[in-house]
Amino acid sequence: MKSSLNAMLAAMVLTASVVSVSAQDWNHAVSLFNQKQYRPAIREFHAVLNANAEAWQSWYYIGASHFQLESYDDSKIHQSGRKG
Repeated sequence: MKSSLNAMLAAMVLTASVVSVSAQDWNHAVSLFNQKQYRPAIREFHAVLNANAEAWQSWYYIGASHFQLESYDDSKIHQSGRKG
């Protein structure tokens, strides 16, 4: 009983730390985008996706960053989710 409680507590702590790191990465990525630092923002949004695959909003910013850099082909790929 005690070991299962400890395991559950450890899982909760681990989950909380991952969420806070993802939130910090997200805020940093958005800040870079707002400062028109698009290439670093793209890298940061990919880091957000690596930490949390459900952060679908990152794809919008990745596509918008490519668009601002006039990488139109990359922009279309990221905003539509497919090549074409």
